[in-house]
Amino acid sequence: MDNNKIKFNNLINLINTNDKIEYHVFVNYITTNSIYFYKFISAIKNDKLILAKIINMLDINYDFFIQTINIINSTFKINNHKKEYSHEYYIILICQLLNKNNQWSPRRINKVYSLEPLQIVLQFGKGSSLKFNILANNPNKYHYKTVNKQFILYTKKNIFKNTFYNTTINNSSISNNNDLLIDASMMANKLGSENVSVNCEYTKKNCTKLSFISNTDKIILSVTPYDINNKEIDYEQINLIKKQKKELKEQKKNKINKIIIENKELKIKLKNILNDDNNQKNKIKIEVKDNIKDKLEDKIEVKNEIIKINKIKTSIHDVMMIQTSLNNIKTTFTNEKEITLTGDLGYLSSKLYKLNNENILLITPKRKNQKNKNTENERIKLCSRYKIENCFGLLKQYERIILRKDTPKK
Repeated sequence: MDNNKIKFNNLINLINTNDKIEYHVFVNYITTNSIYFYKFISAIKNDKLILAKIINMLDINYDFFIQTINIINSTFKINNHKKEYSHEYYIILICQLLNKNNQWSPRRINKVYSLEPLQIVLQFGKGSSLKFNILANNPNKYHYKTVNKQFILYTKKNIFKNTFYNTTINNSSISNNNDLLIDASMMANKLGSENVSVNCEYTKKNCTKLSFISNTDKIILSVTPYDINNKEIDYEQINLIKKQKKELKEQKKNKINKIIIENKELKIKLKNILNDDNNQKNKIKIEVKDNIKDKLEDKIEVKNEIIKINKIKTSIHDVMMIQTSLNNIKTTFTNEKEITLTGDLGYLSSKLYKLNNENILLITPKRKNQKNKNTENERIKLCSRYKIENCFGLLKQYERIILRKDTPKK
């Protein structure tokens, strides 16, 4: 214990001497002195200055970190039992998984097992998986599973959801901005089980479609998953109908060509019999008309094939998600009567939508055949729709958000 205290004090002095400690220096010191990160965090979790430097070193938002810790302490009951792993340690590793690591445990075990921890960091960056992250170094072989179970427990208790809403409730910069934007984005699915639907952009792929509302300052206020419809679509029947249409077109073309050729022959006969009586001419004309009618009225026989019905899951229309996504906004705006919600052409509707029992002006681009056109003020606000796409770009920097690898959607 005394030896660990000396090592911890030396590391604290090293952090205090530098304004910004670099990651490789910190990792080097831990590996050479054989310090476990979870023991160090439990020792200095009450020292705010050192904890703030470590969190900034790991590229984690300090305000988010403190709010999550406060919510965890308020939700879980305080016991006299000494816990080996602190909540601060768990949150750091979960954020590491979002920012640096791709998965909880690695798939390429044979290649990585031969390497030492420091070599893994140098070869794969800051850890290819949480199991081989130096911050998660532990004598227990399956320590990453305990972190995963704790992450699932946090999601069941709505820890991250509550932190998200707490950041948006009492924020003056958010409450003063009345220009809201709405759009949808799709996250590719790998292991998710709930709110999974067919991806319309990539065929034969599944996704979870989410509705986002943000303001013009690129701050997200609401995230709601789309509801799912179970549709029965006969793909084989659709393909049969397409084939039948092609066959009908070809058969009609062939029939018309035959009729044209036969009419030419009959016209030639008419020219040859111009000197004959008028009765003969009328008979030939009647034969031509009857021939055309009979051939156009012929029915085309189509083979009846067995049709298999496929059930697929599709997400509902964008318009159906406007009110539900507005209900998830927890912020209190200063001027609720002046709030506007702008979206693309998919959100065009004549319904009235409310936020906190106040009507909202929905601004969307008009169709070409509509009589009502957009005003100049509406056109200016429609030009700011790209900002919510920038929010998607910032979110999709993280691989765990682009590709859904966890079963719970939270």
